[in-house]
Amino acid sequence: MAIIVTVLSWIPHFGFHGLSYAHLARRLPEVLGWQRAQGRIMGLHLGQGASACLLHHLTSVETTMGYSPAGGLVMGTRSGDLDPGVILALGLELTWDELTQVVYHEMGLWALSEGISSDMKTLLADGREEARFAVEFFCRRVAQSVGSMATLLGGLDALVFTGGIGEHAGEVRSLIVQALSFLGFALDEEANQENARFISTAQSRPVLIIPADEEDLMREVATPLFLPRL
Repeated sequence: MAIIVTVLSWIPHFGFHGLSYAHLARRLPEVLGWQRAQGRIMGLHLGQGASACLLHHLTSVETTMGYSPAGGLVMGTRSGDLDPGVILALGLELTWDELTQVVYHEMGLWALSEGISSDMKTLLADGREEARFAVEFFCRRVAQSVGSMATLLGGLDALVFTGGIGEHAGEVRSLIVQALSFLGFALDEEANQENARFISTAQSRPVLIIPADEEDLMREVATPLFLPRL
C-alpha cells in the first residue's frame, strides 16, 4: 500500500488537447452567445488522437485523457482505456520496448480493424466487416464516455465536434449522436452531411462543428514572448 500511495502521489492527470479545447472555449461565445456558452458543453476532439472534454462556464471539468495520450477514447493506433490486466498479460510476452510500441502504435482502430487501417476515412470507405466493426466500436466508446461525463453535471446543453474526424466524418457524428438521443440531441442529416456549423434539428439541443485551430492559439500565446519589450 505504501508503494502504491508513493507512486500515485507523483503521477498527475495531465489531460491532452488542451490547446484545442482552449480554442473551443474562445469561439463558443461568438457561436452560441455568451449566456449559452456558459452551459454544460461537451467538446469532442476526434482525429488520430481523440478525447472528450466537459466544459462548464468555459472551463474544463473533466477529460477522458489522463497521465498519457494513450488513455481515454479509442484512437488511430492507441487503445484508449484498457483493462490493466491486458497490459500485464502482454508484459509477460513482450519486452518493454515492444510493449511501448504496441501501446502507442499497434492498437486502436488499426488493431480493431485487424490491420486494415488506422485512418477513419479509409475504414468508412472499406466494405469489410472488420472495418465496420472498428468504426462502430469507436463511436460506441465515444458515446459511452459522453454519457458517463454528462452525469457529473446532470446533463448537457450542447455538443461540439472538432478535429479531423469530428469535422469531416458525417457518418461517425451520426452514429455518436444517435446513441446520445436520450440527452436531447438529434441531427439534421442534410446539415450533417454538408459539415455545416450547426447540424442539429430545431427541436434538439445544439450540436455543432467548430474547426480545430491549435496553431492560432499557439501563435497568440507565443508571439508576445518573442516581441521586443517596449
